[in-house]
Amino acid sequence: MSLIVTPTLLFALLSPGMILQLPSTSLMSMKTSNQSVGIHALVFMAAYWAIAKILGLTLTKADLVVPAVLFLIISPHGSTTSVNAVLIRALIFAVVFALLRKIFPQYY
Repeated sequence: MSLIVTPTLLFALLSPGMILQLPSTSLMSMKTSNQSVGIHALVFMAAYWAIAKILGLTLTKADLVVPAVLFLIISPHGSTTSVNAVLIRALIFAVVFALLRKIFPQYY
């Protein structure tokens, strides 16, 4: 369960503009760009790995790469966003990631 919940919460918190937009370090701007989505995806992957280590979760390569790729695909590029949009995208992220884990269990 936490293998779905943890990356979903990170997706919502690390969505560009939600708390911080890198690289410009704008706080709660709700703005995104292609560059910020890429940087946030890398931060997402590193944060997920670190939190999984702390929680004692065993992650495969697919557990790190697939959520990061989903982050890149689902995050808005070059626009503004809202809290509601981030929550809807987080729900989509959770459903898609859970389905991928169920359909392709051999990779997880």
